[in-house]
Amino acid sequence: MKSVITTIALSLLVIFSAFANDTTEGDDRSTPRDKCFFVDPDKKVMFIDFEELNGYAKEIVIKNGNNEVIFADQLWDKFDLNGNIYEWDFSEENTANFRIELFTFTKKLTLELDKDAPEVIN
Repeated sequence: MKSVITTIALSLLVIFSAFANDTTEGDDRSTPRDKCFFVDPDKKVMFIDFEELNGYAKEIVIKNGNNEVIFADQLWDKFDLNGNIYEWDFSEENTANFRIELFTFTKKLTLELDKDAPEVIN
C-alpha cells in the first residue's frame, strides 16, 4: 500500500513540476518582433509584414506615452493591403512615444517606438 501511495505522490509531483515551468501567458506569446515590424527612420513610417503572421492579423491599436489610444484599425477584413504590408505614418503625430499592439487570432505582438529615435526600442 505504501508503494502505491508513494507512486501516486511522485506522479503528482512530476506533473505539477512540469506545469509549473510553463511561462506562456495567453495573449502575450509573441514571435520575435523583427520578423513582422519594420521602421523607416527617415520617413517615420512603420510597416507590418503580414506574411510573417500568415495573414492572420485581427486588429492594430496604437497608444501614446500616456497609454491613450490614438489609432485603431480592424485588419481581418482588409483585402486591399498592397503585398500584405500594412503601413502607418507617424511623422505627423504630436506624441513622441508609441506602443503598437498587433492582435492576431492567437497572440498579441507589441512594439515600442520612439518618434525621435525610430529604431525598435522593445
